[in-house]
Amino acid sequence: MEGRNKHGQFVKGIGSRIFSSSTGHKSGRKKSIPNQLEEIAQDAMPDIFRAMAEKAKDGDVRAAEFLRDTVYGKPRLGISIGGEEGAPVLIVGVRVRDT
Repeated sequence: MEGRNKHGQFVKGIGSRIFSSSTGHKSGRKKSIPNQLEEIAQDAMPDIFRAMAEKAKDGDVRAAEFLRDTVYGKPRLGISIGGEEGAPVLIVGVRVRDT
């Protein structure tokens, strides 16, 4: 096959010629759709935030979490392992064998 080695793999440099397109995307899809969606989302965001704020005021926990996570970022979960007041943890292993 043209552009492939004896194992069927693309030879060096052929992939960029096969997948290149004027848009820069491997699939050749147009960039205009994401740009249009971004414009629509930007126009709708103030209304979305107002609606979510109203829901949060009415007690909707998910709406409150959405606003908190969007404005302040998602809370980081941290796990710390330590003894009293940060002291190292002593791990003792006991092995019992049947004889």
